[in-house]
Amino acid sequence: MIAAEARYERFSIMTDFIFLDMGNAGSRVDSIDLVQIGRNPVSTMLNAGIDSTVQESPWTLAGGYTLAQGDLGNVVGFAGFRLFSLSANTDVRLTADVAGPRGGVALSRSLRLNDSTSLFDGIVGARGRFLLGAGFHLPCSVDVGAGSSRLTWQTMAGIGYQTGWAGVTLGYRYLYYDQGND
Repeated sequence: MIAAEARYERFSIMTDFIFLDMGNAGSRVDSIDLVQIGRNPVSTMLNAGIDSTVQESPWTLAGGYTLAQGDLGNVVGFAGFRLFSLSANTDVRLTADVAGPRGGVALSRSLRLNDSTSLFDGIVGARGRFLLGAGFHLPCSVDVGAGSSRLTWQTMAGIGYQTGWAGVTLGYRYLYYDQGND
């Protein structure tokens, strides 16, 4: 995750980008002896596995204008867009080996499901920074938008420290998308 903001007098431009890569892999092997025919057993071995990955990348770019500024901080109104790219893949493997008195047979199936989409939404919102002193501040932000989505909104609050042109923020962000039945 990275965020940046540039300001000139009352005007500003801000951007943030998040890359999430969530993967999950699993496999299970079972061995089962089914029956005994005379002296020769019939047995099976099953290997079932699923690998899933989800990658998502929300990117926001917006221009802002300082609506209020004073000793306690500032409030900025902004407008821009949010681009949300999502890709999901699932691989399913199923293999079974059956061994009997007259030989064996191997069965194998695999399936791949994948899909990706990009959502482009216009957004409007407000963000503020309330100064605590000694370089510390409380940042907050809220926005709402629509476009490819029926509705998207986001809110963020935290605590930050600013020294010169660089700073760091520890915060909590909630991002919501409503796609309806799509």
